[in-house]
Amino acid sequence: MQKIDLHTHTLFSDGTLTPSESVKLALERGLTALSISDHDSTEGLPEAFAAAKGTGLEVVPGVEFSTIHDRGGVHILTYWPDVANERFQAELRRLREDRYRRGERMVRKLQDAGYPILFERVREIASGKNIGRPHVAQALVEAGVVAEIKDAFSDDLIGSGGRAYVEKHALNPPDAIALMKRAGGLAVLAHPVHW
Repeated sequence: MQKIDLHTHTLFSDGTLTPSESVKLALERGLTALSISDHDSTEGLPEAFAAAKGTGLEVVPGVEFSTIHDRGGVHILTYWPDVANERFQAELRRLREDRYRRGERMVRKLQDAGYPILFERVREIASGKNIGRPHVAQALVEAGVVAEIKDAFSDDLIGSGGRAYVEKHALNPPDAIALMKRAGGLAVLAHPVHW
């Protein structure tokens, strides 16, 4: 029986491990295939491929896109895209830049509301990589504003509609799927149980 995990994130988005550590953990757990499918980024793939070389573990290149449909988030994974496709990479860069600016705006709103967090700390938590709401949430935990990361996602703080929530740029699902297909990738709904 083969064991696979086709939906993992590294420090290049909102994961906690480096790509090499992800490969090591996959090998320790007896996996035969692992997809590094960071949000809006392929930057961790070279490290993952290098770490898996000669181990027998297949690293499946992937990316998770956040899309918007009817004002709700829909996450779509793409597997085996041509990571050298310039149009694909241009959109990933645009999405990452938007995440950075979104993080800055959320922190500014939190500061304006009197919460003692700094964007520099959010960047440190994100290890200089792709910034997401979990990094802002961790900064809120460290500042003593909330007890746990999940508490930061309340309607009062950075949850959808919260006073420090900032809408992000996202493609609609058909445009994201078309982009994935042009890059040679296979599109798959990331969280089908939510539908």
